Amino acid sequence: MSNQYWMKFANNILLKRISSSSLIKGSSLYVLTNIINSAIPFFLIPVLTRFLTPADYGMISMFLVVIAFLTPFLGLNVHGAIAKKYYSDERDQLPVYIGNCFMVLLVCVTVFSTLLYASGNLFFELTTIPTKFISTIIFLCFSQFISLIPLTLWQVKKKPVYYGIFQISNTVLNFGITVLLVVVWHKNWQGRIDAQLVTSIVFMTVSLIVLIINKEIKLEFRREYFIHIVKYGLPLIPHTVGGILISMIDRLFLTKLVGINATG
Repeated sequence: MSNQYWMKFANNILLKRISSSSLIKGSSLYVLTNIINSAIPFFLIPVLTRFLTPADYGMISMFLVVIAFLTPFLGLNVHGAIAKKYYSDERDQLPVYIGNCFMVLLVCVTVFSTLLYASGNLFFELTTIPTKFISTIIFLCFSQFISLIPLTLWQVKKKPVYYGIFQISNTVLNFGITVLLVVVWHKNWQGRIDAQLVTSIVFMTVSLIVLIINKEIKLEFRREYFIHIVKYGLPLIPHTVGGILISMIDRLFLTKLVGINATG
């Protein structure tokens, strides 16, 4: 066999090793990020159990249930649609597509905000959450999807370091503000919700700045993109909501039948 053949064979082996090494390194960073993100809230539990009552925990739990239930309707899994679009033949049009994702989010937020405010007393009876917090819940759902957009782009572009820094910084800030509001200022369950709200505002702003600086968003309405995003997200809602109901419906029943203390 010629030297050219052996050189080509060696190059292929080298490329495979480099690719495998990059994959292992990237996967390790994602795993490490998830471990740290899970560990920080875990260490927060002893703090919260000391300074919050069962009723406080119950209110926080109901907030999480409502947010988890509404998120599929408000977001339509736009981050999944973005990831799919990235691997299409129209990658150069991705900023326009992301701009249309924002438009879909705004339409969903407008529709469901109207429905929730119209439900009024029914919302309170089902969740025991005061109706004045509806706007907070809507914003938390909305900001969550804005923050998911740069995370999705970093994933598809294989930039785990940026992904990890963003995620861990988010969790650390949330942890710090929670401790300040609940432990130092004794804000009970509202302190935990306010910490999530402040953190969401900060990282939604950071996400928008990142998207604008990197020119990854362009607000130009495209009917075909808007329809594609909606068609992608709508069929996923029953599956997502079903999973949420299976894992969290017990909290709703406990609150309704026994009381918020039992839920906590």
